[in-house]
Amino acid sequence: MSRRMMKKPKLEETAGQGDPALPVYMLVGHGSMRPAYSVFKVDPYAGGAKGSPGRLLARLKCKHSKSFLPVRSKHGSWIVGVGGSSTKSRYGAEETIIFDTESHEVITGPNPGSTKPNPVLLAVGERIYAMARRPSINGRVDDAFDGRINFLPWFEVLDLSQAKVVGGCLTGCGWKALPSPAPVFPWGQNLHQYISRTTSDFAVRSYASVGCYILVSVSGQPGTYAFDTETEQWTTVDEKNDLPFIQLAIPHGPELFLGMSRATRAITAYKITVVAGVSLAIMEIPVLSDLPGDEEVMTTHNFLSLGIHRGFCSVTSWRVDESWDPPYLRAHIKMVAYGTEDFVEGRCIAVSKRWKQLFKIHDPVRTLDSPCVAGVFSI
Repeated sequence: MSRRMMKKPKLEETAGQGDPALPVYMLVGHGSMRPAYSVFKVDPYAGGAKGSPGRLLARLKCKHSKSFLPVRSKHGSWIVGVGGSSTKSRYGAEETIIFDTESHEVITGPNPGSTKPNPVLLAVGERIYAMARRPSINGRVDDAFDGRINFLPWFEVLDLSQAKVVGGCLTGCGWKALPSPAPVFPWGQNLHQYISRTTSDFAVRSYASVGCYILVSVSGQPGTYAFDTETEQWTTVDEKNDLPFIQLAIPHGPELFLGMSRATRAITAYKITVVAGVSLAIMEIPVLSDLPGDEEVMTTHNFLSLGIHRGFCSVTSWRVDESWDPPYLRAHIKMVAYGTEDFVEGRCIAVSKRWKQLFKIHDPVRTLDSPCVAGVFSI
């Protein structure tokens, strides 16, 4: 039986409808390789019994452990997936896969230079940047003292400006290795220290793309670092303070981003400014709501911006199988769209409306990851 995604007949919602919004694309992860992910399209403002069910657009036959990001270019609106599972026997075998949201075509892209499970992905113009979440090496611990261990490209870029799609494949482009993210990762260590420590001690914790700069903070050492995509140079923009949010800060308006606050675990707005790659200014702007039950927005890492004048969505998923052990075949996905007012005297963003939806997934053939939502995007 094919997988189904259906709406619960009756849901709580705020009266009224929002302005027309861009559709939301939701990636659901599977425990199988064929497919590893499925792409659904949903209406973020469809609440209650009036909303239409999610629409299955494509199944992606690819490796697991991918990260996804939305990209707008001359080619159209794409969802790009990069990464792959890393194994000793097939080290470096990872993929780039593209879903065209207009034609629904699945496109194969060039392979990156190294395996990066669930890499950090950021887009600057028509360039896609992929960074390993942890430092990566090729080889064994026993090889550390005879020169057989090689440092792999931790940081790469794919330029789509000259690319073409021919026969379902992306041509005219390739991944290019960039300067290693020092001092983000401990490049200065000797190989033995590197192998024994960095895999567990250093990992990308927070990141954002601000203008032509990529900002990164890591666990294991304090500070915030910037990569200038024009000069391709790394600099330290704050020696003492990390970025104040967890994981990715999502663009929401001019110099305005949404992120999950490290201090409050609440979705918070941030005005971020980078000056000449040497100084950083961040102003926190709380997101406030008087609607009952909005503590839900405090607990999810899956959220997306619908635009500063439309608001944002939060998405949570959970399995509903009777067994506590995999394989999981049933799951629920809750999407909550929040309509917001403009800045209140520059001090906060106020939530004014809310639409709730519940989707049910049951697929007895293709197992589900737990949690099953691998990403949500609006393009």
